[in-house]
Amino acid sequence: MYLLRSIKKDWAFWLIPIAIMFVLTYLRYHSLGEPLERDVTTYAYIAHEMLSGEQLYSVLWDHKPPAIYWIYMLAELVGGYTPEAITYLGIVFSLLSCVFLFLFLMLAAGRWIALLGASFWSLGSNSLLLQANQPNTEIFLNTFTLMGLWSFALYASTSRKSEQSQVQRVFRQRTSRGQSLF
Repeated sequence: MYLLRSIKKDWAFWLIPIAIMFVLTYLRYHSLGEPLERDVTTYAYIAHEMLSGEQLYSVLWDHKPPAIYWIYMLAELVGGYTPEAITYLGIVFSLLSCVFLFLFLMLAAGRWIALLGASFWSLGSNSLLLQANQPNTEIFLNTFTLMGLWSFALYASTSRKSEQSQVQRVFRQRTSRGQSLF
């Protein structure tokens, strides 16, 4: 509700995050012609074989939890067993991460910090030096962690005052110690 009111009130501001999303998508497109990394092709192959009826951890062996293969199975169901489907998977999850980072920072630190964070994300999530331009497991971990942070911040901002102050106190304690929230 807060987000919708903010969009109606200051629609020109919201053009900036949309532009950041377009830049992120444009920067990701260079990966379409790039050979896929070994880990990414392993996930795609195992997901493809799972869709063919093979059993994970008995016939198909890898040490990763099954969710990574479920995500790749979904990508194959939507886009086929192609390198482009894998690249688009990276684009979609990078955009989702950017959206949830922006929403979290809007609640936690304000709109200008949210814009700065989304801008840095759009550049850093495409880094060749960090090998962040292909959909390895980190992008999925980032997306779901940012979803959790956003939902935590949303709860803290919308709950009753007594609950809110307790949640904010725990949040500050955990983040100041550098401990994981999860």
